[in-house]
Amino acid sequence: MTQFKDLNEFFDPGLVLPVGGVEYAIQPPSATYGLWLQQMVVTGQALQHEDDTDAIIERVTALGTPPDGKTIPEIVLGDAYSQMQANGVDLMRIKHCVNTALIWIVMGEEAAAHYWANPGGGEPGKASNRAERRRTSKGTGGARKTRKRGSSSGTSSRKT
Repeated sequence: MTQFKDLNEFFDPGLVLPVGGVEYAIQPPSATYGLWLQQMVVTGQALQHEDDTDAIIERVTALGTPPDGKTIPEIVLGDAYSQMQANGVDLMRIKHCVNTALIWIVMGEEAAAHYWANPGGGEPGKASNRAERRRTSKGTGGARKTRKRGSSSGTSSRKT
């Protein structure tokens, strides 16, 4: 029979987000919070294509409020949230950290790393802004060839 080591001896599920020279350690939420967050994300994705407002309200209401009345940033960032506030981190950076940590919780480290590095969103392999699209363009960089002009003799009717 195989003997397994204690998981805590080699598994560190934390995430570290550097912001303004400070590293904020994010610990995974409890199972209760994590499962609630996953349901929120799954429901949100399903509702992107829903047109019926009543159905949307019903599905979101069914999820209930976060356990213990905590806010999503408090759940997702844990102690790092209050540390960021104490350090004067602005709202947009906190929001990016919350989104990154939420993606980490629900989809894993690779997806979170991609989001972290692409604040404007974007898909893997796609340029996220105009300058980047220009750099990765396969075009010639110059004017393209002018198309040949059509006949100038007027229109011709279709032969029957």
